[in-house]
Amino acid sequence: MELQVWEQEFAEAALPLHHARAAFVESWLPWLSGALSRLLPDVPLDVDYQPGWNTEESLADLLAQSRGRDMERGFTQTGPHRADLKIRTQGVAVDERLSRGQLKLVVCALKLSMVQRLMQDGMRPLLLLDDLASELDAQSRQKVCQ
Repeated sequence: MELQVWEQEFAEAALPLHHARAAFVESWLPWLSGALSRLLPDVPLDVDYQPGWNTEESLADLLAQSRGRDMERGFTQTGPHRADLKIRTQGVAVDERLSRGQLKLVVCALKLSMVQRLMQDGMRPLLLLDDLASELDAQSRQKVCQ
């Protein structure tokens, strides 16, 4: 079956991508943790990289197992394209618990820490912030600018 060939190729390409992402996230987390603690010092936040499949199992096997459901739905539900960064506070997703202003500070922490991490590799990223004042009070805006 032609689909099995593509699933195998997909599975083989997924592992190096997952390992590269996991290594980058691990090197980035200290920067992100620092930014989050500076911008939201009173909010306990946990950050977790999820690869998009159970890496303890063969992705090719998982794809074969879900092939029928995937074909019904019209998309593959397992793999590196489903990877995500989950941010929680007290076990709850931040978008369910934090205010809009706090969420904006989380996004700012993500962006600013990414800039710091990329600068560590000698890159010179440019960061554009649109409408920083919306949803943030003067003290929060000052924290972001510092």
